Amino acid sequence: FTVTNSAVSATSVILIEVSDYSGTYFTNGYPDVLITSVSAGSFAVKVVNVDATNALSGTMKIRFAVL
Repeated sequence: FTVTNSAVSATSVILIEVSDYSGTYFTNGYPDVLITSVSAGSFAVKVVNVDATNALSGTMKIRFAVL
């Protein structure tokens, strides 16, 4: 998904993390987030499941900082 934010420039560094997950880690998958691209005014985020066996099952909150 894409996040739009006027503080983002093409050379910005984006720090991102899953700050809360309602599922039980590993039992209900293991969520992670990655930045796939950054451009002026926006960045793209990819949500992935690090667990090879169990599907994600829960809601998550994601937080980010623009440097």
